[in-house]
Amino acid sequence: MRTYAAQKGWLEATPEKHNEPRWHVFGRDLPELDDDEYLHLVWHDLGCRSHGENIAPLEWREILAYSEVTGTLLSHEDWRTVMEMSVAYCSGLADRNPLSMSPVERLSDE
Repeated sequence: MRTYAAQKGWLEATPEKHNEPRWHVFGRDLPELDDDEYLHLVWHDLGCRSHGENIAPLEWREILAYSEVTGTLLSHEDWRTVMEMSVAYCSGLADRNPLSMSPVERLSDE
C-alpha cells in the first residue's frame, strides 16, 4: 500500500518548471489494491497534516484521535501501515524532479 500512496503523491506533484500536476499528463491510474486492503480508506479519511503550503506525514496522535472518534479499531501493524502510507505520499508529493520515475516504475525495476 506504500506504493499506492507514493504513486498518488507523485501524480499530484507539480514538477519544477511545469504548471500542472503529473496526473494531467499521466492520468490518475493507481496500483490496484486487494479487496481486503481497507487501510487506504482510513488513510484517505485522515489525509495529511498541512502547514500553509507544506504538507507533512501524519503523527501518531492524529491516528489515535481518528481511531477514538470513529471507533475504528486498528492493530499496531495497521497503525504502522497508515503512517508508512503518509510518509510515502508526502515523499511522492515532494518529488518535483521532472525526470523522475514513478514509484510504480521504480518498484518494477527492482
